Amino acid sequence: MRAQLTVLGNLVFVAVVSGCATTPAFAPHGAQKSARTTSTTQTQPSPAGDERDRQVLECLGVYLLRDPEFRMTMTSVSGSADARELNVVLHCRKLGGISFELASEDWLGDSAPAGFVSEDTRSDLTRRNPRPKGHDQPSFQHWILDRRVVMAEVSGMPAGLGSRRAFENAHPKAKGWFAAYLPGYSSDGARALVHAWIGPSEHGACMTAFLAFVGDHWEVKWRRFVYYA
Repeated sequence: MRAQLTVLGNLVFVAVVSGCATTPAFAPHGAQKSARTTSTTQTQPSPAGDERDRQVLECLGVYLLRDPEFRMTMTSVSGSADARELNVVLHCRKLGGISFELASEDWLGDSAPAGFVSEDTRSDLTRRNPRPKGHDQPSFQHWILDRRVVMAEVSGMPAGLGSRRAFENAHPKAKGWFAAYLPGYSSDGARALVHAWIGPSEHGACMTAFLAFVGDHWEVKWRRFVYYA
């Protein structure tokens, strides 16, 4: 299935995204703290990701909340809700089974900023997201996120082709949702490559984003949306 690429994705964003700073911050060259964890049983999914992943996906969620082109629900399109009350939903389970090389032409197009599309970030993204084994779907539910990034189960993964109405009824203040693979990182840990499905969308839509660690926090530097038909 070929994508119809949106020109809205061919933009480079270099402004600092407020709300992305976290405490404590991840230091690319330093020791990173392990993610908050909870006790698990045989019936609970295993935890996914670490503190660095939490910061990156939280930053991306806050960014989407303020991105004027991320309008996936009637609430965000109509402007009927107070912007201060809006949120973005993060699918609570990590996705698996990705080969970035197979679809990078569609996902990146020709607009990605020089220096971000590196072999190490691509390889790390693929390495960290193998196909799941058995029925285990590792979960992000042990994370504590910005209150505007809501953790929830989204039906119809990986592309999220579930009911738009059901999602809007369950999350009346949401601009949309994103379901992410674990980020891929550059060898120095200062850049992150994220791929995610976004929705609700009738035929499926995805997003690719690059983030950089600046000072003591992550910033979204570029993102691209692709809508399928």
